Amino acid sequence: MTFHVTDASKFLASVTRMTDAGNDVNFNRRKCYIESPGRKRAYLRKRGGVYALDVVFFDGESAVQGEILIDSGAADHVMPKGMLTGVTTREKEPGTRFVAADGGELGNYGRKDVQFVPLAFWEEEFGAPFQGRA
Repeated sequence: MTFHVTDASKFLASVTRMTDAGNDVNFNRRKCYIESPGRKRAYLRKRGGVYALDVVFFDGESAVQGEILIDSGAADHVMPKGMLTGVTTREKEPGTRFVAADGGELGNYGRKDVQFVPLAFWEEEFGAPFQGRA
């Protein structure tokens, strides 16, 4: 996924962008998940009032655990600057601006093509528990 590097404090994934890419996103009282076009489901956990996907990020030569908050109000995927320093930052999209939930403008510092796998998929393949955090 391509994330815009901003002043955001967390990784946020846009539901709109995920569904545009062919995924289904399901929120309900029992099981919330993202389902790929291949029908594989990544289950979300509720953290406070938001839903999170536990993931393993690939940061250059390292793999680190983290989370992505799934945001139905976000127009695009954003991430904090200073994270995943092993991933190349490409130039920002000209004219693209980001606004925080409080109305303040977020800096735009470029884009990163972030590779990750849901933590449950990683653990199915390699076992648990995963060590190391982003």
